[in-house]
Amino acid sequence: MILLVLNYVIAGQASSGTQRLQVSYSFFRSEVANGNVAEVTSTGDAIEGDFKKVTAPPKGTTGSPSIHFKTQRPDLGDDGITPLLLQKNVVINAHPIDEGQPLWETLLFGFGPT
Repeated sequence: MILLVLNYVIAGQASSGTQRLQVSYSFFRSEVANGNVAEVTSTGDAIEGDFKKVTAPPKGTTGSPSIHFKTQRPDLGDDGITPLLLQKNVVINAHPIDEGQPLWETLLFGFGPT
């Protein structure tokens, strides 16, 4: 039983990344306009990034102040975010949509220790 719990903890830590503040797309866009976004990485419509300074969550939302954020870009057509990011000298990264963990990694972390 202890080995199963240990396996669950190790597998959970292997798949978790940096804790990010969930913000609305409107809040993200206003922070870009205010020059408070240093870097963004997009994967599909998901956007993660870093603020230039520790930022409190918007009013009415939960979470603690953070420099790391994540948001979801709405599918409403061209909203002109790329020119705004370039104008504010934000570093832009993009990754292909993740298809999930490779089979070998799933087997190793999921069943190997058990």
